[in-house]
Amino acid sequence: MVFTGCNNNESTGSYVLSAEKIVYGNRIYSIEIINQNGAFLAYTEIGDESGEVHHACIDPLCSHEKDECLAVSNSQISEIAIVPKSKGCIIYYFRIGKDPDGYVTNELMALDMHSGKCSRVTVLPALAYPSRSYMITDEYVYFSMNIPDETNKQSINIFRALLKGGDLEQMTFAEDTMTGYLLEHYEDGYLYYRRGDHLYKTVDFTTEEPVFEMGNFNLIWDLVFHDGWMYYADDFETEVYKPDEEIPDGYSNVYGYSNEAFVSALDSANRCSVKRMKLDGSSEIELVVSGVTPPYNSIGKQLGCIVDNILYCVPSSFEYQGKIDWSVFFSQNSLTYIWSETGGDLLAVDLDTKEVRQVLTDTGYDITGIEYTGNGNLMIYGRIYDMDKLTEHYQTNEIKSGSLKLDIWYLMDIDDLK
Repeated sequence: MVFTGCNNNESTGSYVLSAEKIVYGNRIYSIEIINQNGAFLAYTEIGDESGEVHHACIDPLCSHEKDECLAVSNSQISEIAIVPKSKGCIIYYFRIGKDPDGYVTNELMALDMHSGKCSRVTVLPALAYPSRSYMITDEYVYFSMNIPDETNKQSINIFRALLKGGDLEQMTFAEDTMTGYLLEHYEDGYLYYRRGDHLYKTVDFTTEEPVFEMGNFNLIWDLVFHDGWMYYADDFETEVYKPDEEIPDGYSNVYGYSNEAFVSALDSANRCSVKRMKLDGSSEIELVVSGVTPPYNSIGKQLGCIVDNILYCVPSSFEYQGKIDWSVFFSQNSLTYIWSETGGDLLAVDLDTKEVRQVLTDTGYDITGIEYTGNGNLMIYGRIYDMDKLTEHYQTNEIKSGSLKLDIWYLMDIDDLK
């Protein structure tokens, strides 16, 4: 079945990360615009081929008007978090509000899907915006927050608020974004975060302990934490490719397109290894797999995801897809070559034996994200290049420059990949 988005909500037992879309039970929850009436906390039933979107409001008498429905959001922060309970769950999401001076704020709300009670957890300051997924532990919600000062100088720091409700408490005090703090992980009472090219951990922010030092390039890719190990990208290689055919005469502007960005006529792709380091203080490092490409998605650049001690990741595959003549749309005499970065293959790496298996091949779409939904399924984020449709759209000015892809999600049973 095909969906239009999802993200990881797998709890380690000590914290839950927010995500743009979350599978819980037989529903996919997200923030969606419904009937052009604003953005609401919403859900789609798994198995419903129509893909109909519903308000996530349990009041049968609610008219779902913007001002009265508990599920109303209208916030530009689309990430939600779901914490299971003995009965139902609590869904955390943002709702637009205003401070006493009339400035727009984002209020973090907690909606109990069993009782229907909706309460406000905390309010983000005007102009503040989370720089990464927010993190919910047993007692607190944590944010890495970008807040500009009165001179518009920006800094990224960690804030927290009590889950039972309360004001934000600033925990770090970096003065700019380069030395800012980015949340990564919570385990055994330690909060892990990046600052510069270092990874640190702390209990109460009065002291910090260095965990790992790595180059800035390593930190471009997401870190994955599992079973006492930290997984990261290393051994980077860049391959440069030329189009498979000669550039026709008469074209003054030639572009390549991959990684959601325009580059020169020569294009390149990144290949790396996945390594892991023990978090027990021994700093033991092991090679897990080589020759992979972290798939690009809207959240970051993923190494993959780990389920039942299996790492699912994408092998490096940089393939020419075709070309689009933009002479009637983008600029005079322009030609763009389209590339697939990750191909249609998926690897499964046994983290006990390091055995590598190819579990998907030649799918016909570029794999750009892999997420575990927490219920025995993977959500595979894909990108399809239909060259005929893209050419037609560009020649009729129906797509703005940059929208060269058709994005999809596939829900896949892990048992089918064994």
